Amino acid sequence: MEKLFVFNPENDLALAFGGQNYTAPPFAAHLRRDLQVMPMWYACGQPVLADPGRIAPEWLNAIGQVVPLSLVSAEQVVERNDTCHDLTACPWGWSAAMRHQLLRQLHFPESNLPSETQVEAMRQLSHRRTSIEIINRCSQFMATPPLPEEKFSLEAALQFATTHRDCYFKSPWSSSGHGVFHVFNLEASDFKEWCTGIVRRQGSVLCETALCPTLEFGVEFLSHDGKVEVCGLSVFNNDFHQQLNTATVASTAHLHAIISAKYPRFDQELHSLVSSVLSSIIPQTYSGFFGIDMMLYRNGNGNTRLNPCVELNLRPTFGLVTSVIGNSYLHPDSTGQFHFEYHPKGYSCHAVPPLQVQDCRFRSGRLYLAPVCHDTQFTAYIDITPNKQV
Repeated sequence: MEKLFVFNPENDLALAFGGQNYTAPPFAAHLRRDLQVMPMWYACGQPVLADPGRIAPEWLNAIGQVVPLSLVSAEQVVERNDTCHDLTACPWGWSAAMRHQLLRQLHFPESNLPSETQVEAMRQLSHRRTSIEIINRCSQFMATPPLPEEKFSLEAALQFATTHRDCYFKSPWSSSGHGVFHVFNLEASDFKEWCTGIVRRQGSVLCETALCPTLEFGVEFLSHDGKVEVCGLSVFNNDFHQQLNTATVASTAHLHAIISAKYPRFDQELHSLVSSVLSSIIPQTYSGFFGIDMMLYRNGNGNTRLNPCVELNLRPTFGLVTSVIGNSYLHPDSTGQFHFEYHPKGYSCHAVPPLQVQDCRFRSGRLYLAPVCHDTQFTAYIDITPNKQV
């Protein structure tokens, strides 16, 4: 069956809601609208759901020089599902709400979708407590950081914060950093309101001791045929609240060299993570791309250690997108810097270096990962620079 790729970045919020009748808040709806074509970067030319009215021909022509494209409208998908039944759905993330949309709005037959029971199992696996299980299992073969603790009341969470002077509180289901609160003032009203709201809506809050990071990165995986394999790396920078800021775009070999230079045991511990932990947790419930954010940090003795699971994202990630671009579409003699930005009043496109293609690869300039319209609020782009010749 051919796959249809759908970008639904609000899915983590839908997981927290739990039901099928979820309505995304405006910012999440705008994010989906503005970056709707994001799956095309890893879809390998298979169809991606898109609104043709928001696809500028100039952008399409520029990208099409390098990337195989197949963008289809909702009307085209409905017509195909009503006649052929030969599409399988590959959304950015699975939830009861996404399954409902595919059934009702895009006319997918139930036989081509996971069952309600399977979707609920994926929801439970997406809960942050899975990170606790992963780290705990990793302790059998490596030194691990303090385990996060799940708290079920504001009082219990405050007690944790009182005994851990620098810590992070995280919602059970996150959205690329938006479910993270860096706790540094227990009396701040916004902190107590946030924590109370998370416990009320999602049942608990995850509390973690802050570490001293030396490198933040992600490993991209593919779960298929009962096994898990590594399919890419991403090296990124987060801001104070652990939200994505920028990322380096380059080949996996280049990014691997950055990580292993700082932590020579990385390959050994990653192999054990895949073979001894992830392969026994993920494939039974989920097939598809997923990512794990990791961290190199300095412990109390000044030694570099690996946190093997800062966050599990049971879905594709921006790290997957930049990894595919770095390996398949970026010129080997160039390096990119990924940026994800929010412009509440709309994006104003100033003069930027024009995108240049050489040998069917992006060589230099600004590469917009989705077309920019007059009312675009969310932009994702890569500034590409040729490497200096020695």
